[in-house]
Amino acid sequence: MSHLAAPLLNTRLVALSPSSSGWRTRIVVLSSLCALSLLSGVFLWDLALADYFHAHRGVAYRIAEVVSWAGQAGWYLVPSAAMWWMSRRLHWPLLRRLSAFFFLSVAASVLATDVLKVIFGRARPWVWFSDSVYGFHPMNFKAAFQSFPSGHATTAFAVAFALSVIFPKGRTVFLIGGTLVALSRVFVYAHFLSDVIAGALVAYVTVRVITHYQFADLRRASRVN
Repeated sequence: MSHLAAPLLNTRLVALSPSSSGWRTRIVVLSSLCALSLLSGVFLWDLALADYFHAHRGVAYRIAEVVSWAGQAGWYLVPSAAMWWMSRRLHWPLLRRLSAFFFLSVAASVLATDVLKVIFGRARPWVWFSDSVYGFHPMNFKAAFQSFPSGHATTAFAVAFALSVIFPKGRTVFLIGGTLVALSRVFVYAHFLSDVIAGALVAYVTVRVITHYQFADLRRASRVN
């Protein structure tokens, strides 16, 4: 089995040496753009999109239901934790760090989202359809009022961003996959579109911070910024 892991363990690593403020500036700019999108979504197009998908439930809904399963954090946390344990037992230091990075990226992103869900207390789309309730109800522990941000979207994008750090050449594929999983939550009206955007932002910021402060040397020569 060791010969299978050899290519990964022998991967050439390089230190990350970004400008002192470059990555922070990018987070600020992206956060500002997302904030504008979130505000416009909440007040302009969230309800319109939700009403449209609710009224046109069909094949897209059934496909989205299946795709949506890929946004459950357990699919990624359990295998990465098992990989970390195995690599620790077999003394594969690089694989151990990669699996730790991946696990932490997903777990921290999901945890941050779970906290924000309670703080914002946003009613889910199906609450609007059943009871005509829309908006935010802060500090609400009911699942029906934990729409913002989307947990599935956060998971999907955390996985995409983390994998993009480990395998930069596959970044486009990872991001497309993450986007499809995240958008599926809008198609099944479990979340509004702005919830998905917020989930993507939480994942991006979390993975960037973890990468910068804890796993900078995992970036390859073809550096992802």
